[in-house]
Amino acid sequence: MHRIFYIVSACVTALALSLWLGNRLAHDAAHHDLVARAEERASIWLHHVEGRYTGLRALLDGKTLSPTDLERLSEMATDEGVLEFRLFDRRGQEIFRLDGPKGLPHKDDASLNALEVLETGSFVTEIVASVIDARRYAEIYSPVRINGEIVGVYEMYVDITRASDAIAKLYSHLVFSIALLIATTMLIPIATGLYYWVQLKKTAAGLDHARKRAEEAERIKSAFLANMSHEIRTPMNGIIAMSELLEQGTLNPEQRSMTSTISSSAVALLAIINDILDFSKIEAGKMLVHAEPFDPINLVEEVATLFSPAAAAKGVEICVESVLEMPLMVMGDSARLRQCLLNVIGNAVKFTATGNVHIWLNRSEDGQIVVKVTDTGVGIAEDKLDHIFEEFSQIDSTHTRRYDGTGLGLAISLRLIRLMGGSLSARSRPDEGSVFEMRLPFPATETPPGTIAFWRMARRDLSGKRILLADASAVTRAALRTVLGGMGLRPVVARNGEEALSLARAYAQQGTVFQLALLSDELTDMTAQALAEALRQALGSDSPRCLLMLRADRDVPKEALAEQGFVGAVRKPLLQETLASELCRTQGKRITGKSLVPPRSTARMPDFAGRRILLAEDNATNQLVIRKLLAGSGVALQIAANGAEAVDCYINEAPDIVLMDVSMPVMNGYEATRRIRELEETSGWPGVPIIALTANAMTEDRTACLDAGMSDFLAKPVRRIELLETITRWLETLAEARRA
Repeated sequence: MHRIFYIVSACVTALALSLWLGNRLAHDAAHHDLVARAEERASIWLHHVEGRYTGLRALLDGKTLSPTDLERLSEMATDEGVLEFRLFDRRGQEIFRLDGPKGLPHKDDASLNALEVLETGSFVTEIVASVIDARRYAEIYSPVRINGEIVGVYEMYVDITRASDAIAKLYSHLVFSIALLIATTMLIPIATGLYYWVQLKKTAAGLDHARKRAEEAERIKSAFLANMSHEIRTPMNGIIAMSELLEQGTLNPEQRSMTSTISSSAVALLAIINDILDFSKIEAGKMLVHAEPFDPINLVEEVATLFSPAAAAKGVEICVESVLEMPLMVMGDSARLRQCLLNVIGNAVKFTATGNVHIWLNRSEDGQIVVKVTDTGVGIAEDKLDHIFEEFSQIDSTHTRRYDGTGLGLAISLRLIRLMGGSLSARSRPDEGSVFEMRLPFPATETPPGTIAFWRMARRDLSGKRILLADASAVTRAALRTVLGGMGLRPVVARNGEEALSLARAYAQQGTVFQLALLSDELTDMTAQALAEALRQALGSDSPRCLLMLRADRDVPKEALAEQGFVGAVRKPLLQETLASELCRTQGKRITGKSLVPPRSTARMPDFAGRRILLAEDNATNQLVIRKLLAGSGVALQIAANGAEAVDCYINEAPDIVLMDVSMPVMNGYEATRRIRELEETSGWPGVPIIALTANAMTEDRTACLDAGMSDFLAKPVRRIELLETITRWLETLAEARRA
């Protein structure tokens, strides 16, 4: 009897302890769940507000909200049930407050909570209960991050009564269920514990299985994209390379047009593939940015020059304008910025049938680099602006057919710019053109001495000289006025030949002489040659030295320039360094300090006579492509059809350079490279440059090639100039190493 009593007492005690412990755990879990829901609700609201309204973070810079912005923020708070909103700076001081209803309960530790968030970078949430009624509220403190740095704290005050009641009810049922379970299983505690242990193991196994499935799905997607890229790039390598070689041959106009179409279509397909790969990497969080010094003006001018022939062919003029405040060198990811510029400027040219594309560079008051691209194209309806940055989006299906494209360019650009800490915005109206503005937090960095010397000498030689500018485009005139003024010149602009001639005569009567004249070949009332001749006749020995501005798709031989009365010519869009150098040259000055040597031309084949190159490539088309690209260089080309043959050829032929494909039968390029490096190490042979030549073009492929011991990386389809420059660079490196 006593034993039964003790057993019953023990069971009752165990049940009571279980109920107490269950209630305690349920209370803690309910509180944790309530806090998590409140923080999730606050995060969603903040994301919603920051996505539609960028004025909040401006408050951290000391700016204030206009009544309209304040009303808008208040409406957004009311719509989402946010009763009160505050913003603290990085010192924990309150700098903005949106008050809620009177009588809300608070804990008097707002600044302390803000300081805790600033220190830990985590949410701080306080649950407070009203003393007047049964309502409950949450004060949520959230960090404000810019470029990964915590710069402030948001505080939101929301009513969580309904959620609290629901959670309390849920966990009350849970406690009851647990108590009932303990009561019914009191006699079999070991079995109950074992049951829950098994369930926990199953849950853990399920979660682990789900994680592995997600990882496998991501791996399969990446492998599919990589394989798709490889399979498409391999035949494209033959198409692009052969069409490039054809274009350099003797063709009639119709054949040249067809060859150009083949080449441009292949390049367009390659761009689509690259867009898809980039978008996949961004979505997977694998896209990285790298900061390095670069010249932002040169970068923008290079991209503008790429599109200038296509723009000029349909009568659209591209001009680049930069203000004096623009730094000559900044620190940032030039490759990713170039990709964004290609998308934005390319779209501007594509959707503009007449008029101009104006690219304006500036530096904002907060030190950001601003690139504004304005066009006179078809424009975009205001209700469509939010959609153009979505993936696979076009403003309507008819534009997809008329202008081509995947709709990925702007989506990728927006994500890349955000990855770099910047912003991309657009404003437009139908038939009135569009304005796309990029803002990037690229700080100014040290300018190379050669660049400083170049511009110092240019301004010394040009400062104070008057230049007569004649161009029919108002946008070009305004841009050139800024650029020429920045060089120290004193520009006088005219919209046509008659006005230019009239201005020259008027200034001559006042005893003022123009030393230089910059004349467009697209004047509306007379040719540039006629204007130059008229200036000579009107001004005699005081006539300026005339420089001809050519449309991007035009060219004039030097002999013809001299016959027409010009001392030189520059092609639009005018590049600042080239223009400054040419203007100084017309004055008999030669600028030194910064190299103005253009990149190697594909028309000039380097001399590789006496050099031996080993090509490891299993695809017959790609073998032919490389053979044709190197034809005429004098190189001795040895071909191996797989990695094993490549290792044997390396041992027997001792090549100067190895071009190594990655995907080959028998032995792949990675293993062949490792074998060659092992032979070099064991035999004491000098290291041979091994250049990866592969259709696997993703970042991890480049990394894998370098980790295997390869020296450089070229992605297919390879262009002739890239191949020749890479080989030349490594041959020069070998020569320097041998001299040392």
